[in-house]
Amino acid sequence: MEIGLIGLGKMGLNLAKNMRDHQIEVVAFDLFAEARQAATKAQIKTVTDLQSLVKGLTQPRIVWSMLPAGKPTDDTIKELSELLDEDDVVIDGGNSFYQDSIRHAEILKEQGIHFFDVGTSGGKAGARQNGNFMIGGPQPIFARIEPLGEGAWTVQEALRLRVPTPVISSALMMRYRSEKDDTMTGKVVAALRNEFGGHAVDHQEK
Repeated sequence: MEIGLIGLGKMGLNLAKNMRDHQIEVVAFDLFAEARQAATKAQIKTVTDLQSLVKGLTQPRIVWSMLPAGKPTDDTIKELSELLDEDDVVIDGGNSFYQDSIRHAEILKEQGIHFFDVGTSGGKAGARQNGNFMIGGPQPIFARIEPLGEGAWTVQEALRLRVPTPVISSALMMRYRSEKDDTMTGKVVAALRNEFGGHAVDHQEK
């Protein structure tokens, strides 16, 4: 999976490192040479302008903006609307005002570009490890960007809206449990998911 990332400040750079650690290929851009140099030292590919970022991604593209809300994000959304193609995806992680996000979505929709507004919390540490993201956008396209986040996004939103999602919540808890030493229950669940859902299972040699 590959993604274009705009903004290599403290949050953006840590997010890029996080995605790099999860085998997501990142092409990053920042106006400031110092920020690009820091990313290059972290083995993250950088470019010097938005045009190069767009050209360096395979269609349909995913571009994640981690710029401050307001004019920086407004200007970037406008430029992306002119550079990207139909069916590309733009993610705004800059905690923009919701009315601005609605406007951004409309601007991009005119060009057939999908938009996701991702509220980001957890600070630098969260971006580097397991940040908390509140995401909104077109549901049919969500699967395309889902590998970038976790089921925690859905659970958080369900809690905020007081909507019961017991299956998703349970699945998320089982995912966290699977990151610890295995149990017989975990092995049985993994076997069932492999048998009926085709999910991969790592087999350990005895």
